[in-house]
Amino acid sequence: MFDHISVRMSGRSAGRYVAVNYDSTWNTVDVTFDTHQVTLSVLDAAALSDAITTALDTYSSNLRVVR
Repeated sequence: MFDHISVRMSGRSAGRYVAVNYDSTWNTVDVTFDTHQVTLSVLDAAALSDAITTALDTYSSNLRVVR
């Protein structure tokens, strides 16, 4: 098995830098937006992800095509 796992995803959204990093040493998730960073426990990060997904699902279910 692995002693240490680190996963990093980064990119740009609307011209702004966005990154999500996981580190098994500390079992934390760092979320970075431009120069702002927050460190969350894995459980808090999962809860945040679920809340964002639910909000986006709710928002998109109310969208209608207007001609």
